[in-house]
Amino acid sequence: MRRSNKFYVSICILLCLLCGMIGLSEAKKKKNAKYVWKMATVAPDAAYLSEFLRDSLVTKFEKVTNNEVTVDMYWGGIMGDEEDYITKMRIGQLHGCVLSVGGVLMACPEMGVLQLPFLFNNYAEIAYIRKKLGKRFNDIYRKNGYKLIGWGDQDFDQIYSTKYEMKTAEEFRKCRFLTHAGLLEQELIKALGGSPIPVGVPEVVPSVRAGVCDTAISPALWWLGSQLYTITKYVNAYPFRYSPATLVVAIKSWDALPKKHRNAINKELPQLEKNLNKKIHEINRKCLKAMIDYGVKEVKMNNEEIEYIKKKTKPMWDKLAGKLYPKKLLDEILYHLKIYRSKYAKKDKDQGLSYWEL
Repeated sequence: MRRSNKFYVSICILLCLLCGMIGLSEAKKKKNAKYVWKMATVAPDAAYLSEFLRDSLVTKFEKVTNNEVTVDMYWGGIMGDEEDYITKMRIGQLHGCVLSVGGVLMACPEMGVLQLPFLFNNYAEIAYIRKKLGKRFNDIYRKNGYKLIGWGDQDFDQIYSTKYEMKTAEEFRKCRFLTHAGLLEQELIKALGGSPIPVGVPEVVPSVRAGVCDTAISPALWWLGSQLYTITKYVNAYPFRYSPATLVVAIKSWDALPKKHRNAINKELPQLEKNLNKKIHEINRKCLKAMIDYGVKEVKMNNEEIEYIKKKTKPMWDKLAGKLYPKKLLDEILYHLKIYRSKYAKKDKDQGLSYWEL
């Protein structure tokens, strides 16, 4: 099984490395541009997703602003990590950046409400909340000093282990969890019964390979792209939590654009965001399948264990209210989810929709 899938997995690695949301523009367009945003990402400029976004988001920005707005992208962490990006935006060395979930929570802690365990069942619910509360989250980002350009679905992250099957609460208690996404992830690991071991993003791969940690929560395309699947024995793909990723611009840089350019860009963002997330869902799904085909064993929990873990993690919702996010924001999300589920949950179930589907 492992031998027969080596070529397929190698191709997937090339196609599915997590990349930034925008790419470099043509030199001529940059020369003519009046507004050149310097933006950074830890992701490499080497994958299908970057090409897709380079041909859509940046191209669209240039088109609707008559080539007056473009982007200089700094790939592969050459401008530091996501904490560095946030600092550099504050002092004007960067105009914007791409943030994975750890960076999202540093820039906008209120987004942590979206990561609460078992809050969402599928991407259809996320899309509904994005539609109903999109303006609310845009206002929250502005309060924190950013313009939210794109809200991406990082994944319904899976749990990977080099050692344990993770079928039961007892096995979770044995796990040494790597964590780099802040307080909320640490609280989730503790609620599962595991031991969180905080590490910096550059130390994630060597820490797992050295056996410092044996378990981690991760999006599928990142785990495959890092090649950690080669030493992974088990994956628990139950949708414990949803994780967002975002593209942000410092509010000073955004407000410096002429109003006509801001209006033109804003008009394009909803469709660009929708296209982006459709592609991310597809790639994550293929990455997870590739790893399972390679030989990583998919673990299935029984209903009793799922309900037990839900009961253990649910107190986090109120515990973190007032620390990471306002209780009122959580209540708004729960209100809209109740409406959605009363209208569509049975239909989703009857159609056999998985959490991947919109």
